Amino acid sequence: PFFNKFIGDENYGYYTDKGVWIWNGYFDDEGNFVSDKQDKISKVDELIEEMNQQAELEKAQVEKETETFFNKFIGDENYGYYTEKGVWIWNGYFDDEGNFVSDKQDKISKVDELIEEMNQQAELEKAQAEKETETFFNKFIGDENYGY
Repeated sequence: PFFNKFIGDENYGYYTDKGVWIWNGYFDDEGNFVSDKQDKISKVDELIEEMNQQAELEKAQVEKETETFFNKFIGDENYGYYTEKGVWIWNGYFDDEGNFVSDKQDKISKVDELIEEMNQQAELEKAQAEKETETFFNKFIGDENYGY
């Protein structure tokens, strides 16, 4: 057969460890060599292209859903405000379930905690001052040089 002249040419195949020639494709009806490698590469390229298109569609869908979800709250003062330049600023964030979590509530809680800490510190300082004052005066009690 005409294709025997291509045996040994690495463009058409390869030898195994046992010396058997393996073709990397086939000859079509017109005698043209059709490479399996090219066919496999084409199939892989097609698969990658399909996957990329699917990923783009999914990304666009997610962006659309996200955009649609958040857009309905823009302009609502319960969720944020516009700057002087007309840029919308959120006063919180949406959790995984889509519930709005306000930054204001976090700030109020932190202020409450800070006030509580300051009150506790003031009480401790007041008690310490009273103790020091009491101790200071106690050393003079019963001393005739300071009173009767």
